[in-house]
Amino acid sequence: MTPQLQLAIRLLSTAAADLPALLADWKIRHPGAILELSPGDVDPHDVRERELIAEDPGHQPFFYYDEEPFPQLGADVWVFGNPPQARANGRALPRFKAAFDEAALTRSAADIRNASWLIRGLRQRARTYEQVIAAVIGIRPRLAIAPDPSQVEPVTVGVVAEIIGVHESTVRRVAGACRFQTLHGVMRLVADGKWLGFARA
Repeated sequence: MTPQLQLAIRLLSTAAADLPALLADWKIRHPGAILELSPGDVDPHDVRERELIAEDPGHQPFFYYDEEPFPQLGADVWVFGNPPQARANGRALPRFKAAFDEAALTRSAADIRNASWLIRGLRQRARTYEQVIAAVIGIRPRLAIAPDPSQVEPVTVGVVAEIIGVHESTVRRVAGACRFQTLHGVMRLVADGKWLGFARA
């Protein structure tokens, strides 16, 4: 298993509340390799998404959602609208760029590579969470407005995995960490064998 894949899996199964500790540990091992984006900074990966759209109009871009349809409670994914949509909460995660000082050449190629892996891993985590919740909402739209999510019929892990084109283990990892927010508050997924149920967080 490559270091990139190990990092991606670890990020995918890390709840938002535990991310700061993971990132702090990463920064200790890679000092100065990343910087948080300042307000108004353009995310380099957003630039790349726009380039991909220009190259391939069929490309499905991913951008963090920075609006706040509900009071901010720190969930990973917003669920809102009619028909309901799922969007990764761009304010629930720190946003980074690789640090590189061309004048001083203070960053090594390995630092830049490791920083890029981390940033891509965080984006992939957010994108996968969004895709899983979008698939669930597509199957069970009532979940977007249900005051008690446990009363909504479960879905099968396999169907969700098939819709978004991932392995079932990916959906289970997401279920253990992802929190989504509807107009009734923050909810979580509950993986139980082949079933994926819902509960309040």
